[in-house]
Amino acid sequence: MLFATTFVMLQTPATGFAQGGLVRRKNTMSVIGQSFAGVIIGCLMWYIWGYSLTFGPDVGNGFIGDPTTYAWFENVDAHDCLEGQTIPHLLFAAFQMTFALMVPVRVSTDVPSFSFSHYFVGCVWLGVTVACDLFLLR
Repeated sequence: MLFATTFVMLQTPATGFAQGGLVRRKNTMSVIGQSFAGVIIGCLMWYIWGYSLTFGPDVGNGFIGDPTTYAWFENVDAHDCLEGQTIPHLLFAAFQMTFALMVPVRVSTDVPSFSFSHYFVGCVWLGVTVACDLFLLR
């Protein structure tokens, strides 16, 4: 599981390189830079509230998780396993994060002419929060 997490984590910015070939030459560096920036922003969001919204105890009839349970990875232990799982809780959180990070990479290629701006950060924030935390991984 640790190797799978590592490979997917390496695949995420590499997708930015691959998709840099799909845009005009003048936008290639923008797409690569945005994919790396999106990975950083997505990691921070996952660490602060994303994991808790996705895998926290249900609030609101199972639509969203409790944002305070795992906020800042407070109750995520590196040695204990979740109920019904055989992998450590921290490794499970990291593995799920790698798939949540695919959203910023996709956002960066959908709008290649954006430089790193508040529009791009807003798109990444909205994409990771809505698509991954609320719908995809729930």
